[in-house]
Amino acid sequence: MYPKNLPTLRELYAEERDYTYSHDDQFDLRAGLIGHLRADFGGGNEFHSTWWPHAWDKAWNDQDFKDDIDRVVNGMRRAEFKKRSELSKYCYNHPEASFGDGRNYGIRIDTDDYSYLFRLDPNPGVYNIYCYCYKTEYLNKCLAGDEGNEN
Repeated sequence: MYPKNLPTLRELYAEERDYTYSHDDQFDLRAGLIGHLRADFGGGNEFHSTWWPHAWDKAWNDQDFKDDIDRVVNGMRRAEFKKRSELSKYCYNHPEASFGDGRNYGIRIDTDDYSYLFRLDPNPGVYNIYCYCYKTEYLNKCLAGDEGNEN
């Protein structure tokens, strides 16, 4: 069960799916990408993760952001994603989250200042979670088609 003390989780809209992949520096900057977390469940019950910073504005990767991402990711690990079998169950019980490619599913969590776009792949032998972390203000401007949102 998803904890009540965490922000609302929802499935990604189709136009948000592209934001769960890395792009060129200009795209990432315009969208307010701070970085992404890549994780897998190893043999099924472990959790191995790597952080990839993208923030061109180093001030974005501050202690407030670090506390926020810890709360979101650790909350998800305690709730829906304790192990790969639970991730699989979540994905297959939420077909509306499917990218339509038979592998990937997407969810979004928004906090006060940040948006976390997750690409989930419940299959063994691959990275199971990609979490792309954005400044919400910039991401939403990009999604709305506002090209004038310079940093």
